[in-house]
Amino acid sequence: MNIYYITRDGTRCHVDPIIASNKKGLVYACGGLNKVLVYGLDPSDVDAYLSYYEVCSSRVPKAYPVYVGRDSLCLEMVEGPTAADLLIEALANKDVELALHLVRRIGRELRGFHEELEKCPRRINASPINIIVRERCSLAGSLSSGGRGLAARACSFLGRRIHGREECTFIAGHGDLHLYQAVVGERRIYFLDPGREPDTRSNPCLEYDLASLIRSIEYAVDMVSVVLGPIEGLKEALAYEALSFYGLDRIDPGALAILYTARALYEYYYEVSRNTGLEWIPARALQALVIDGGTLVDRILGEDRG
Repeated sequence: MNIYYITRDGTRCHVDPIIASNKKGLVYACGGLNKVLVYGLDPSDVDAYLSYYEVCSSRVPKAYPVYVGRDSLCLEMVEGPTAADLLIEALANKDVELALHLVRRIGRELRGFHEELEKCPRRINASPINIIVRERCSLAGSLSSGGRGLAARACSFLGRRIHGREECTFIAGHGDLHLYQAVVGERRIYFLDPGREPDTRSNPCLEYDLASLIRSIEYAVDMVSVVLGPIEGLKEALAYEALSFYGLDRIDPGALAILYTARALYEYYYEVSRNTGLEWIPARALQALVIDGGTLVDRILGEDRG
């Protein structure tokens, strides 16, 4: 068993990798901190987490900078099930009311997270919306020829819709939000691992978090529908409730539709490039866009077809 010694506020802290491993790093038990996760990050990302997310929000785990082979963050392990597990369980049990209750709570908690970031004097500026879109179209264009056709049609849609839109909010949000990143506690939902999506360099805005939340809800519905079959209007109902409890007054439907498509495009790139076998889920959203000329956001918040 490897044993590391890290320094926190000048004090030696004994860390034993004793529990389990996952794709992010090792789960540790550390004296005085209960359970923590060690995330390997670039030094600039460590600084961003400590100066922005942790300082600005009570909805992310507390962090301690450590050195375990490279710059890392030692994060408190928040206890509780993920929102993804709870939503999939509710849908599998055909408990639509419980699913609606959960997405309403997530929408409300996400608004609280964003309001904390907006009030914080330390900010990370968001990238312009055209940069966010261009980067995801570039990633999708790097796929093999078999995956590029659908991506190209989605990018063409984005090109028409983005005309005249250079900005969304100036404040960076979570950046890679999905329901497995949301841990549901008794009183609060914690949003884990804020930062950029893998293979990206832009800083997505607050609206991108909303787009990512809608897409993650759709992932859960699509995965359950493989077993139970499709439920008419369920995606629209869940997405609308999440947005309503976030606050429709805070939402620009046109910008959200663009970022929804950009997120689906990124998901398609990610699933294809990682050979996860799940590319059919974002492909379904992109195909609906090509066929209908609009997105789920357009259907629930109003038509704005490109």
